[in-house]
Amino acid sequence: SLDYFGSENQAFGFDGNSQRIVVPASPAFEVRTNITIAAWLKRQQVGVLSPIVCKDDNQPNGSSHFEFTVQTNDALSFIYWAPGWVKSESSTKIADTLWHHVAASFDGQAVSLYIDGVPAGVVPQTIPMLPGNEPLQIGEAQASGFIYLNGQMDEVQIYNRGLSDYEVRQVYAVDSGRPYSSVGRAVRIDHLYLRVGTNYQLQLSHDLNTWANFGLPFTATSSLQSQFVDAESSGVYFRLIVP
Repeated sequence: SLDYFGSENQAFGFDGNSQRIVVPASPAFEVRTNITIAAWLKRQQVGVLSPIVCKDDNQPNGSSHFEFTVQTNDALSFIYWAPGWVKSESSTKIADTLWHHVAASFDGQAVSLYIDGVPAGVVPQTIPMLPGNEPLQIGEAQASGFIYLNGQMDEVQIYNRGLSDYEVRQVYAVDSGRPYSSVGRAVRIDHLYLRVGTNYQLQLSHDLNTWANFGLPFTATSSLQSQFVDAESSGVYFRLIVP
């Protein structure tokens, strides 16, 4: 199948009937907390249950550990057995058949869901998962009645900890080839009447009483020099001294 970049035979295709990828059971997947699952997903149809990565034994009345899916309401979902199903669902939905990067992160305090690197919902969850000896099923969900993915999937990744918002955004940026720019509060400081050849030190204060060095000293090369600094909080004061 074509992948996100349109490359031939670089993604896995699933027919929605019986196709799935099975990863044998392993102690590495017997987690109670601290897991992140990420993948690129392209569904063939909206409004249908679309399994991404699930952990079950693919048997009638069998056991399941967790399921990462897109629900029939097109919301991203991560559910796990505690015992009893603990469900988390995104507020943002995937209501199209385009490629999307999806991720679910559980750190023992909350389940965070992401679509294209952007947080799509955070649900507080502190109940740990009940581990089981089931294999991983990619493109199949058992607890919902043996449902199979109709679509394509690529770059399935599983981490042994709950990734942060920033880390999920990094994964998406690297995989998609799209750079990310963060916006800070930039301040331009113009230094006037400097003496060429003299060393200066910029200092910062929040109360005009206590001052701390900000950055490294510099040597003036002209009587007027400007620099940009990142001032994330308000009420910041600067001064220039000769050390």
